[in-house]
Amino acid sequence: MGVLGTTIQLRILLGLFFYVGACEIASAVTFSELAQRYTFSHDQNVGFEAEFTKLNIESTTRALVEVLGGDIRIKTNKVEGRDRKGLLVAFDTFENRIENSSLGEVVIKPEDNGFDMATYIETKGHYKTVEIVTSPIREQNIGLLHNAVLILPRLGAVGTENQFPVSLQVSVEIASARTPKRTPAYLIKLLRDYFSEPNYSIIRAEWTIPPARHGYIGRPSDGFMKKLSLDSYRPSLRQFYDDAMYRQAHEMLIGPFEKSWKGSVEAVRAEVLEYIQKHSFEAALRVFKWNDIKLTNLLIYWFPNDPLSRLLVESTWFQPIPAIEFRAPNNDFDVLKVASRVLSLIEAARDKAPLQLEFDLSRFECGDLLL
Repeated sequence: MGVLGTTIQLRILLGLFFYVGACEIASAVTFSELAQRYTFSHDQNVGFEAEFTKLNIESTTRALVEVLGGDIRIKTNKVEGRDRKGLLVAFDTFENRIENSSLGEVVIKPEDNGFDMATYIETKGHYKTVEIVTSPIREQNIGLLHNAVLILPRLGAVGTENQFPVSLQVSVEIASARTPKRTPAYLIKLLRDYFSEPNYSIIRAEWTIPPARHGYIGRPSDGFMKKLSLDSYRPSLRQFYDDAMYRQAHEMLIGPFEKSWKGSVEAVRAEVLEYIQKHSFEAALRVFKWNDIKLTNLLIYWFPNDPLSRLLVESTWFQPIPAIEFRAPNNDFDVLKVASRVLSLIEAARDKAPLQLEFDLSRFECGDLLL
């Protein structure tokens, strides 16, 4: 059966444990049912990053232009740095940009986030994975992207497999000049809906995430999860930033737990900043990037002048963007399916009632659940 099959079975058993009386819970829905209710009618912007292998940048660009139209511009990026021997190395990398397409600008580029700088320098930017990055697009236009991306596997593109830990990431606009500034209460509700059990096991089983991707996604730290679970947790936006960025980082990188969550916020901030400056931002990626739901860009957008925000932006791995990013979905080239699931979670977070998901047990008789 393999590790993936065993993992899925364990998550299903966990879901059955929580929902042994599932037939009697009228308010619970399957993840698929929740997604099917979504109508793509909201005034909301969404961005996509689709990763894949086995199809090069040039072929990908031509295929997208056939559907989306637009003009192709080649952009050269100059890279300079030192290899492991201390020798200075300089070289160019290339990316294609489709301008004036029906979806605005679309970038097709090497996906190089898996490299540390020394490896990147030594390989001169050699890549195996290609990434499509869209501009923010309106919900109603997601179908256009879906049609364009569907062509790629016919040309040989390969999405998520265990040996190819690529993904289809979805960024959803949360706050900008067009949208109301949502409070921490909205984000707390979203995180509770997503990471509480059995929802988290159900969502993870739905995504069928291969083991090779497990190290690049995850849930919040134990301390932050404990905060999120409390009905009394109603922080200001500043406190939420400190908890999500500083205290969570302190717990995961430094410790001890007691100091991370009960020590003075000034001391926690100072130790986190010192740690990142000493070890580089790459040591903190599991805090700020490798999450199922990445909040970092949104929090930087809200607090651009915080020393930690500035430090992360200087790394070039983070930008002040008024959006949160869902990083867990695999890439099976079905953009509409992934988008409907992500956006249905966003919509559910607007409801005060807790989201209750259940496994799709339609193929079982209710009596089968009485184990």
